Amino acid sequence: MKTKFFILLFNLLLLLFLGEVASRLFPTLFDKPPPFNTAILDDTLGWCQKPNYKFKGTQYTLGKKPYKVKLNFQENGFRCFPKASEGPDTTMKVLVIGDSFTQAVEVSDGQQFYSYLDSNFQVFAYGMAGYGTLQEKLILEKYFNQIQPDYVILQFCSNDFIDNNYNLEQGASYRVGLRRPYLAADGKITYKSPLPYFEQQINRSKFLKFVYEKFLRIKLKLGFKNTQSSEFHIASNGQAYAPFKNSIKTTKSLLSEIKSLIYPSAQLIVMAADSFQPQDQTIQQICESIDISFIPFPGLKMESAQIDQEIFTADGFHWTPYGHRIIGQNLLEHISVKFNLKHSK
Repeated sequence: MKTKFFILLFNLLLLLFLGEVASRLFPTLFDKPPPFNTAILDDTLGWCQKPNYKFKGTQYTLGKKPYKVKLNFQENGFRCFPKASEGPDTTMKVLVIGDSFTQAVEVSDGQQFYSYLDSNFQVFAYGMAGYGTLQEKLILEKYFNQIQPDYVILQFCSNDFIDNNYNLEQGASYRVGLRRPYLAADGKITYKSPLPYFEQQINRSKFLKFVYEKFLRIKLKLGFKNTQSSEFHIASNGQAYAPFKNSIKTTKSLLSEIKSLIYPSAQLIVMAADSFQPQDQTIQQICESIDISFIPFPGLKMESAQIDQEIFTADGFHWTPYGHRIIGQNLLEHISVKFNLKHSK
């Protein structure tokens, strides 16, 4: 019995050793595939977009229909950052900031939802997968005076409430897991990794991290529900769940700070990228309470076309070119009516 145990242990350790060696010798086989390998670590932001990142390849709709993608990021990590010569001085400017929906690596240049604004605006856009509201505020602080936009569109996702609160992110089923900035109760910024200790140790090994992430994806695909997760508690208990209530307070504070930062030289608009409840209703209530224009997720328009499974990408969340077109046209319509703008697109 002891002999079998030691043989099993030896084989397991050998497998881990060989896996780790392979992960170091052939890192591209174990890293996230392009175009999802866009992040580099950053002391202030936690992580940010790789400068001058390019991708040319194939993506798939939820209905498994392939389509071509060609994308480019600027030297400063922006997806769109027009030069001064690319528009007259009288052209209004819009700055779009958000997470992976704004980063939009699933679609080619010119197919992002904000590209539908370019008949009226010079469009500047920065998005990074996994960003919360504080990271977006830090981007805004860095570039606002340089760009001097007339409008700032903050794209909001339901999981931003999780990204805005350390306790929520620590208990989430889905999390980036990297060290990120959080807004503390005293208004100061603190940096933490939301991963529990055992996951931090797993991440020390490139191979074990790869295996563990595969295991989590399989659980997700099988529909496994974690009844202890932050997502489950938020959906079940809403604001009765203390960490969610605290995140609402933090999110409201951050949005108030963003509004104060840009007002009165620019208008702030918050745009919802999904409609999960109670998060969607909550962010709308926050915006109404501090007088910020809010654009809800265009659910009816999306649902009417969803039968073709061409709106969402293979992950079931992000948007194909068709989905971006619906979102972009809805955004342009809202801004045109709200601010009495004429448009030709």
